Amino acid sequence: MKNFLFLLCLTLLALAFSGCGNPLLPADSQNPASGGTTPANNDITYLGLWSSNFEALSLAADSHWGGAGSGETGFSDGALSFSHTSGDFSWSGFAYSNMTDTATAGAGNQFSVYSQGALAAGNGGHADSENFVIASIPLDWANGTYDPIPQFMELSDVQAHEIQEIYITNTTNAYLSMKDGDAFAKKFGGEDGSDPDWFLLTIKGYDANDNETGTVELYLADFRFADSGSDYIIDDWTRVDLSPLGEVASLSFSLSSSDSGDWGMNTPGYFALDSINVVCPVDSEQIAAPQVYSDEIPTNTLVEFANQSGENIYVGTSTDLAASTPDSWTLTDSLLLDSPGDYKIFTTSSNSGPNAAPALSWEFKVLDEFSPAVGQAGTMAIDKDDASILAWATGYQNYIAGTDLDEQWKTPLEALGQAEGSSTDIVSLGNGGSITLTFSTAIADGDGADFAVFENSIDDSFLELGYVEVSSNGSNFVRFESFSLTAAPVSAFGSVQAVAIHGLAGKYRQGYGTPFDLAYLQHKADVINGRVDLDNIRYVR
Repeated sequence: MKNFLFLLCLTLLALAFSGCGNPLLPADSQNPASGGTTPANNDITYLGLWSSNFEALSLAADSHWGGAGSGETGFSDGALSFSHTSGDFSWSGFAYSNMTDTATAGAGNQFSVYSQGALAAGNGGHADSENFVIASIPLDWANGTYDPIPQFMELSDVQAHEIQEIYITNTTNAYLSMKDGDAFAKKFGGEDGSDPDWFLLTIKGYDANDNETGTVELYLADFRFADSGSDYIIDDWTRVDLSPLGEVASLSFSLSSSDSGDWGMNTPGYFALDSINVVCPVDSEQIAAPQVYSDEIPTNTLVEFANQSGENIYVGTSTDLAASTPDSWTLTDSLLLDSPGDYKIFTTSSNSGPNAAPALSWEFKVLDEFSPAVGQAGTMAIDKDDASILAWATGYQNYIAGTDLDEQWKTPLEALGQAEGSSTDIVSLGNGGSITLTFSTAIADGDGADFAVFENSIDDSFLELGYVEVSSNGSNFVRFESFSLTAAPVSAFGSVQAVAIHGLAGKYRQGYGTPFDLAYLQHKADVINGRVDLDNIRYVR
């Protein structure tokens, strides 16, 4: 066994953590102005994405809900409520459907989506889902203005939330009318394609007091380009970013068209929507957290998930790190990561199915071997002179000298200030020893690595390794996950390869630090319960 562990700590430039982040976003955490205090239990709110894809709404094959003569008044899907008005011969608002007839023109085919990519994948909805929503925007005949009347979708709890995105496409009725014209509406572009026609969807946000928060627009068709080859009619699901609207309690949807006359808009007033992603708080007891989480994970790791509520745990995956929903959901409390690659893993807790509660996401990089030693391609080593270094440790406490330790190296003050990259500017911990370093400026969870730990190994394989823990109050510490692919115990003068080690201080030779990202502690119970504030780390052990 090796006898000594030498350790120095520093902070890297940390960015304030605000807005939506991956893999998991704590919000509203207390951030004390001076060190030592900690937020109260459950003071951290975890924000997950509740994805409304309407798959929980029951429909027979090739059918729809709502419409003229139905008598229906509205429906809800999870966090969202949709209005519906039904008359004997017409309807307005929102209906849900799974109909995919892209060939039949006219008002008799009001409930079919026009989505070439989705249909090629097998179903009409976004991301190969079956169900979607059809919106019908009426004209104001009653007051004689014939203006489009906006239709509203509301958050069921009447509280303001950020709606990240929505997916939009045309209906078959509207698409074929614009493409070919019909008895009431013109062919977009005219006979020679030069008419500057357009069909516009306007989405407005409103807060809990019905104050407008902003506007987002999407042209469902646009023939105004100088080059007619750029003219288009949307024929597939299109993502619309709704984050500019801020936190909203409701959305209004309205349509307008260049093809309008004395009796209002001639273009059929329909569009389709799907996959609405709402940012919602997740109760700490419901968080389905992975029991192991790190920026690098070895192949064939079995990741288990647990919550405090006892509800069913659903797990889904995607290889698209930008995805807001998984490829599919599975009722399980474990997942084997048996192939190298980047994975985004989604978790949710509910006894009513995976779409009944907000989902959290966790990013995993699965590797056959870890990042290599200093100087090699892909190394994560931080040079002691790196310009991004903001500050170094300013104090220490609780220095515990372990066994097999020479008196001359019991020098905790050497752990303060900038690392020199030598074999003498050190404190030795010995076997089983530890030291807690303190920082006058708190370390916060920013983008990427937040701090690094320096060691004094004389080369790339004679490594001195140690666990790393952090705390915001000096009492409650959480430890970074660590992995070793080393096949057998290491002798006193044996070697350890950097590619076989991750999550341990001392991975790199003297003068180079091992970086640590606080984001990969967000699954820890003391973080979830608010005992450790990742935006106010002042103690590194």
